[in-house]
Amino acid sequence: MTMNIEDIKEGLTFDDVLLVPAYSDILPSETNVATRFSRNIHLNIPLCSSAMDTVTEANLAIALAQQGGIGVIHKNFSIEQQAEEVDKVKRSESGMIVDPVTIRDGALVSEALNIMERYKISGVPVVDANGRLVGIITNRDLRFETRFDIPVSEVMTPQPLVTVPIGTTLDEAKGKLQKHRIEKLLVTDDEGHLKGLITVKDIQKAIRYPFAAKDAMGRLRCAAAIGATGDFLERAEALIGSRVDAIVIDTAHGHSSRVIEAVRQVKSKFPEIEVVAGNVATSDATKALIDAGVDAVKVGIGPGSICFKKDTQILMHDNSVKEIGDIRPGERVVTHKGRARKVTKTYRRPYSGPMIEINAAGCPGKIEVTPNHEFLAVTFDVPDNIRRRNGAKYFFSKPKYNKGLEWVRADQLKAQDVVAIPRQKYEVETCFFDLLDAVPHYNSDARSIWANKPGANVNELNYHELAEMFATTPRVIGTIVKKQRKLVDALSKTINDFLDRTNYQRVLEAAKTRRFVMLDADLMRLIGFYTAEGYTVGNPNNRQLRFAFGEHEIDYCDDVKRLVAVIFGYEKTTFRQTPRHAYEVMVHNHAIAKFFEWLVPKGAVNKRLPDFVLNQSPENLRELLIGALRGDGCLKAPRRIAYKTASPHLAHQIAEVFMRLGYLASVQSYEPKYENHSTSYHVRIGGEQARRFAEEFPELNLKYPAEINNRQEVFADEDYFYVAVRSAKTLENRSLEVFNIEVEEDHTYIANRVAVHNCTTRVVTGAGVPQITAVSDCVAAAKGSGVPVIADGGIKFSGDVVKAIVAGADSVMIGSLFAGTEEAPGEVILYQG
Repeated sequence: MTMNIEDIKEGLTFDDVLLVPAYSDILPSETNVATRFSRNIHLNIPLCSSAMDTVTEANLAIALAQQGGIGVIHKNFSIEQQAEEVDKVKRSESGMIVDPVTIRDGALVSEALNIMERYKISGVPVVDANGRLVGIITNRDLRFETRFDIPVSEVMTPQPLVTVPIGTTLDEAKGKLQKHRIEKLLVTDDEGHLKGLITVKDIQKAIRYPFAAKDAMGRLRCAAAIGATGDFLERAEALIGSRVDAIVIDTAHGHSSRVIEAVRQVKSKFPEIEVVAGNVATSDATKALIDAGVDAVKVGIGPGSICFKKDTQILMHDNSVKEIGDIRPGERVVTHKGRARKVTKTYRRPYSGPMIEINAAGCPGKIEVTPNHEFLAVTFDVPDNIRRRNGAKYFFSKPKYNKGLEWVRADQLKAQDVVAIPRQKYEVETCFFDLLDAVPHYNSDARSIWANKPGANVNELNYHELAEMFATTPRVIGTIVKKQRKLVDALSKTINDFLDRTNYQRVLEAAKTRRFVMLDADLMRLIGFYTAEGYTVGNPNNRQLRFAFGEHEIDYCDDVKRLVAVIFGYEKTTFRQTPRHAYEVMVHNHAIAKFFEWLVPKGAVNKRLPDFVLNQSPENLRELLIGALRGDGCLKAPRRIAYKTASPHLAHQIAEVFMRLGYLASVQSYEPKYENHSTSYHVRIGGEQARRFAEEFPELNLKYPAEINNRQEVFADEDYFYVAVRSAKTLENRSLEVFNIEVEEDHTYIANRVAVHNCTTRVVTGAGVPQITAVSDCVAAAKGSGVPVIADGGIKFSGDVVKAIVAGADSVMIGSLFAGTEEAPGEVILYQG
């Protein structure tokens, strides 16, 4: 879709507006900020709290309702847990508790203690099987009680108790409580059935919070959020059973068929409940929700609460990977545009609720993410049975179904939808290395470096052989060769004559190594060999470079020996056969070994390549792959070519090299079968890609795969590779720590190889309307309908609340400003004392 410049309209954000103080004759004590939350719910202050798991649970909802507002309990709970949070709010304060917690007279003392602990109450009325009041059990009754397995009837305070009839006012109840010096007043009918409970605390709270938002029974107001799909009706029913005042259908995009249908279904099944829906940003969307039957509309596009599990692998700027929980501000990650950008913030929080598990083709492991996290994806509006039969490739190739890339919530992805893997943009780097940097203590000139100690003995006979020839010791031979022997005798004369006659080299020069090397095709192939089969050994001041090959890989030994000679000018590489019939190539050169230790971290699981090695021409990258696959590559007959490594970083980097050469390689992880073994990572290409690779890399002598699976054929364009979602399912009742990062400029990153958002702001998605304009337009659309408008999203400062109200909002929903308060959920972390 294209946009003409004349179609672009002017809009106002909160930052575009300042309020000009005007003359007023209203005193602060005369101010009335009462408003409506929905058609029939009145508030004494125009504030409500967002349904975010970092903001609103029972504690904040109670505190806000006591001040005259209302909280919306988030939906990242199980149904039972969310209903319990609502119940906590509704039971926290009442004029009269009409359904007080009770216990049967035959129940045990231990049960009474559990109830008092669960509801944080100091006493429980005791009733018989017919609901008649027979006593009350309080903390005073149980203070010194140690018999927890006896009936409460044996320790309770029995009838007669101080009771009042139905209809008693709070003032009358206050006098009765004061007269009898008690804290709980039981309300009964003429037949002695318990009908309610009035407590001193409720009366004290009514005095302390005179503007609290309460329902007709004197209970604090409370709303709760549900989704628009799945078990939303079941959740709504449970919340209504806990006496919730309003149901909020909470989605990022409220102007959608599923939200409108959800509103209709909830209002049809529960016509008495107040229903709020959103978020929307246009007058058309507002009218659509009002026509569907909502009692309030949420307006605005703000940030969401989206996170991953700690072990989710994030692609770093050098194409290594790092768990999201270990990333720190200042590090650089790859974004959906295939470029590196800096991490500006990191987030960590406890989370309870559903998670979405996504299994995407070619990605290492399954992605576990909160439902509203957005993926760069192509979705297809087709029935499930047709999806399974035709597959993603078919729908992707048909313009009728492929509507292009968009940001899609995790809980909206289905099997055979397609997610995007960015193709990275880079500039080819020309690199030269000075080996003196690896061994700065070496001697050097403009062409070579050499150690401060003599090199190897280049003579035909060594000291041991000379010692055997002249019947003496190697030590004596050494002193004569170096002209250090002070004793002049027949032995010295004979040996010196022999040394002079045979031109024996008495002074051994240090072996020289080429000082400057270029990152060319030869070095790239040797690096490939090293990542697969290379390692270093030896003392800190005498390191050696080695490569291990199988018994049938003698040609690779020769190739490594040739490469070391061509690159470094070192001609003394040797190799030997090990007891297990394998071959070991040995480069006895400290400088070369130190260079490779600088280039690639030691240890199989730690190996990774510097980014400049990946930023090479296709010709150089081709040589890197040849070396790597000759070492750790294999043909997985009959369909796949694979590279195996213990390093997750190297696996993703080799996969990136494949991508830069036009192949989409999958990355799969496999847990070890044996103790003390490492996780194995397999980088694979299959199908038509494997056939093409075998043709384009004849040096590897790969056989063509016998079978080709056309459904594995790659979909790609200049910017992305595309892979199918194999499965997407909801994991209920998860309780874990989750993590997120914020990335400068692009506001995206790569998680388990696919492009995801770091947030859902309108700045990132390009969707929505500037907040002031959105509120104003939606208020105009709702005029005359009796439906209030709630401004939600983009509230960064307290002044934005006033601006939203001036724009016409009846109330304002606050998220981030409430997060981090004492009443909000989460752990307290002390920072700098």
